Amino acid sequence: MYVESVSRFVLYNTHSNISNTGTGLTRDEMREVLRLCDRLEHVKVLSDFNRTCPPTHVLTRCGEDRYARRTLKYLSGIAMGIWILDIKWLRDCAKSRKWIEETPYEILGDLTGLENGPRESRIARKERKPKLFEGFCFDLEGKWEDDERRMKRSDVRRLLKLCGAKEKAGTDGRKRLRVFCEPSKLTLGGSSSSSSEEDEKELVVHLDWILNCISTNRVLPVDEICGMLRVND
Repeated sequence: MYVESVSRFVLYNTHSNISNTGTGLTRDEMREVLRLCDRLEHVKVLSDFNRTCPPTHVLTRCGEDRYARRTLKYLSGIAMGIWILDIKWLRDCAKSRKWIEETPYEILGDLTGLENGPRESRIARKERKPKLFEGFCFDLEGKWEDDERRMKRSDVRRLLKLCGAKEKAGTDGRKRLRVFCEPSKLTLGGSSSSSSEEDEKELVVHLDWILNCISTNRVLPVDEICGMLRVND
């Protein structure tokens, strides 16, 4: 499951070099953010993601369980290993007029029920561990329809690169990911290759498997739900 949000804004703290991007927020919440930022020093609001200044925090709305919607910005935050926080963090920062320690506000998982991605990826980045798909290359295959219900091919490409994968197969021994978004072209039951040695070098998977891996910050087992697939001729 993937949900994209139309709510986007970026905050930038020029004093402590902290920048935040928001996702899954209502228009009222966006207006609230603008108002709260006026109460914090050295903070300005940008209209969109600034590539020259990557965000350090993602702000989103969540319930008391600290589970949030799985949006593109949420997944990107995990891929980058940055803080993903309840918007309440900003409210409390503004109320106290200082930057508050983030851990009590950290998002635990997403509404698909998958968890630990935000924390695990952040710690992995801090400890300089390999990125999630380090050692993989990828091809995006089949038909990808750019509509509101599906993630765009360009967004998937960017996510995989943020996770350390390289596009197209090379000669550096990377395992190949063949990623499909069209369930009608796929059936369960293993790789189309007949050799187990070839299977070890290539995974044919659905997009949902990629998103679930990012949501948990783990290369998940290829199971009967969204893992190893066979292309129908």
